Amino acid sequence: MALVLYCVVSTATLPFANVLWLGELPVIAVLQLPKLLLAEWLRTDVVMPAIKGLGLSSGAFSPDYTTARPYALVVAYLLPIVTVLVTAAVRSRMASPYRLWSCLLLFAAALDCLLTLKLKLPGLSIY
Repeated sequence: MALVLYCVVSTATLPFANVLWLGELPVIAVLQLPKLLLAEWLRTDVVMPAIKGLGLSSGAFSPDYTTARPYALVVAYLLPIVTVLVTAAVRSRMASPYRLWSCLLLFAAALDCLLTLKLKLPGLSIY
């Protein structure tokens, strides 16, 4: 339930991330940090080396960094979601309320991921 709530709040606040600033800090954008810090680490330390290891690297940092963007974000969503879903499946055999929450989580996470990738804010780069 907490992950569903986080994804819904994250999705709802994405368009307004550039509205409220406290000095140099975009306050609403702080809500995006849990997913984006993990995604950024995955991007530079996992996905980019994987691109290089698979022989798909362009040989320069910037193109590889851009290529790794969507893959790292998807993995950043999948890690906690798969953990929660596997735990729920093992512990509850996906009884009725857990099945509903699992479907809601998948829908909310997919929507949040797509909007995070598509969002372009003037003067602020979320991811």
